[in-house]
Amino acid sequence: LDAASNAHISATGWHALCAALPATSASMRYLRLNRNPSLGALEASEALGGAARALPALRVLLVNECGFAEDSAAALAAALRGAPRLHILGMSGWRRGPGDAVAARIAEGLVGSAVEWLELSAA
Repeated sequence: LDAASNAHISATGWHALCAALPATSASMRYLRLNRNPSLGALEASEALGGAARALPALRVLLVNECGFAEDSAAALAAALRGAPRLHILGMSGWRRGPGDAVAARIAEGLVGSAVEWLELSAA
């Protein structure tokens, strides 16, 4: 699914979309949600993590330039720990780079996950 650049969708809208994904897209392997600033809100990040865990075939999740803060990025990473086939996570697009504290929280959240490739570069 490619839903990049949907700046008009609110955090509540992302929550609703994420709730519907598992029921309609069990075979989804690739989810590209780049450049969606409201997806970086804590509520939306948690919903996305829950949806990713419920998509058993999901291998690639790209959420570059989504306006993540430290808490929302860490919450998403922790939720993705339960995504058994997720191997690629793209979270680049930080204005000044994610910083050591954010990178450490994301890495901590991913401990025990299947993620093999993580991108956390600056915009």
